[in-house]
Amino acid sequence: MTTFVNYLGSSVGASLIVAAGAVCIGALPTMAQSSFEAQFDGISKRLKSVWDEEVVAAARMAYPEIDVNLMRQVSFEIPDDACDINVSIDPNAKRFVVPISHNYYIFTLMYAQTSLAYLKFGSDFSSADETVSQTRQAMNPQMSTYYELCNGERGEGLQVRAPMMEILGSPEAYLDLQEEMNSLPGIRGDADEIAGLPIFFVTLHEYGHVHLGHVSAIPSPEEEFEADMFAANVLARAELPIVFGTYGLILYDSISLRRDRRELNCRLQELARMSREERPVQSEFWVAGEERRRLERLTAALETSFETECTQR
Repeated sequence: MTTFVNYLGSSVGASLIVAAGAVCIGALPTMAQSSFEAQFDGISKRLKSVWDEEVVAAARMAYPEIDVNLMRQVSFEIPDDACDINVSIDPNAKRFVVPISHNYYIFTLMYAQTSLAYLKFGSDFSSADETVSQTRQAMNPQMSTYYELCNGERGEGLQVRAPMMEILGSPEAYLDLQEEMNSLPGIRGDADEIAGLPIFFVTLHEYGHVHLGHVSAIPSPEEEFEADMFAANVLARAELPIVFGTYGLILYDSISLRRDRRELNCRLQELARMSREERPVQSEFWVAGEERRRLERLTAALETSFETECTQR
């Protein structure tokens, strides 16, 4: 798959996440957001290129009747409101806008970073189960705080700590591992795939509602599940790991707090199960022997984590 989000490995990404292990986000503009905006034109162009060349092609194979022209109208934009995460699709006007704020993007990268570290270093970094559990434990309260910030006075920022540093236990260990990871061949492309899939999954999910004829302002649980399956089928046809799309749903639903947590985790469990069973075989990165086995263990750990919360009453 084409490289499309050179941010984790870029100088801006390094200053925001790699060097500090934390970054300030907020409902009002921050210095980090200004740096992100300076790079956004390149980021959006790469996202758009991969969407048009690869995602749309996979969607057409999975759903031959799909409106290819509407899908290619997608535009990735920085929203005026830093807290805006609502994808806007108007089939009549051929308008399809995906907001990507600095805040949402940072959360996406935080999830991607721990997954990438586990895939590259395995037990030298952490176990699959610990990678999943500690990442979720670190991110869930921070996303809840962010939601409160967006719905409050909007006068304060939020210092988001990278879960990878929490797993390693110290800034020094974090910096050492990050330096080692940055020296690996092809690391930017690998980081790009993981960081971009949550964005594409949520975009496909929202487009799925339109394609499937869902017209409710608040989709039913059944409609949400159908949109999940639409997005998952497209990623599977593109031979990409569905499981990283779950990060997009976790972020989207956690920030908006629109959904029952148990219902969401049941949907996430099904997506992890699909990802485990699909087992993409064409992408060079995902078929590397040991990394492939780590991906399977990470997917199984995510499935177990989601299943635990799905079955809780």
